[in-house]
Amino acid sequence: MRTSIAVILCVIITGFQSILAGSHATENNADSRWGFSAELFNQDATELSVSKKVSRTTMLLFSIGLGWSDVEEEHGLESYRTVNEFLITAGPEIRRLYYRHPSIALYAGIQPAAGYSRISKEIVQTSAEDTRKTLSLGVNFTLGVEYEIINNLSLSVHFLPLRYSYNEVTNEAGQNSPDITTKVHHIQFAQQTGLYVRIYF
Repeated sequence: MRTSIAVILCVIITGFQSILAGSHATENNADSRWGFSAELFNQDATELSVSKKVSRTTMLLFSIGLGWSDVEEEHGLESYRTVNEFLITAGPEIRRLYYRHPSIALYAGIQPAAGYSRISKEIVQTSAEDTRKTLSLGVNFTLGVEYEIINNLSLSVHFLPLRYSYNEVTNEAGQNSPDITTKVHHIQFAQQTGLYVRIYF
């Protein structure tokens, strides 16, 4: 009888040890997962990013933003047509995660970023074309909350409360006009909010 009880206890203890070991392995895997995210419901541009959780509280990311449009505008008596509008931004980011619930993390991050944009406008009546090119270097400070809906799938509300950028803006007004380059420093507050979906693997 004592032998049977000892065997049962050994089986129970071994089972608990296996469960704990599996839980620990899952937690370690969760702390080192890769991820891929995309911005939702933004008609003007989209942002894609690859992420790597190096620990439960630290995430590294690299993001690329793309935007483009072809629209027609009217200004007073002159009709303008935007023949080309293109934007690309890219940069790494480091985020610090603060868990208030196993599935919910608040985060704060810092993201150096570089960008290039080109906007060409043509006056329909005269066919004159104006082009503005912008090169930018800057730093974004990010805040947000990420909610893991199910295992390996999450939604994030992402907010840029502060951004600093240095911009070189070149205006090209045509063959008969010289190019004009302007250098501008920008500090922007409460720039944008976005909704992102992330898949972990």
